[in-house]
Amino acid sequence: DIVLLDYTSLSNDQVAVNRLNSELKNVVRDTGGDVAGVSKNLLALTPAGIKVDRHKLRPEGL
Repeated sequence: DIVLLDYTSLSNDQVAVNRLNSELKNVVRDTGGDVAGVSKNLLALTPAGIKVDRHKLRPEGL
């Protein structure tokens, strides 16, 4: 399963955002998946064997 996580409700609390990112990176690393920012307050988490194509997430020319 691919998870799209909207963390808008935490976006004003930088400590909580940093902790969330750290925890999610650890989980994804342990499971062999991937995590990437899709937009300002949206993360994509994938299981092992699925990688996020970060080039397709960025607009052309950036």
